[in-house]
Amino acid sequence: MNRYLLVLGNAHELCFAEILVWLTNSTDTFRILFHYREIVLVEVPKDFKPDIFINNLCGVVKVGIFIKSVPELSSEAIAEVLKNLEYSKLTFGLSIFFDTSRHLSTLLNQIKLDLKQ
Repeated sequence: MNRYLLVLGNAHELCFAEILVWLTNSTDTFRILFHYREIVLVEVPKDFKPDIFINNLCGVVKVGIFIKSVPELSSEAIAEVLKNLEYSKLTFGLSIFFDTSRHLSTLLNQIKLDLKQ
């Protein structure tokens, strides 16, 4: 099974209702592991194509594969997760929800430096 994070649109309660209806009518086995406001973590079969979420659900605005949670939002913790991925070249994005006290650009620059070490 794979896990994906879904980011819902502005009317996230309506978007979540759309996901529930779609999953209920689906022939695949899905599990909702976490839901809070505009974030949903789902578990799907390994052969599932995540672009189906974007193509079939109007309320889903972003889909990302869930790799691992980090105990704290630090450049070192995120860099450690990224270093352990099995890719020759890595392009990544970072979205932070619910924590407005951090400066995203500073965090991204520090992650870049940590990855070079």
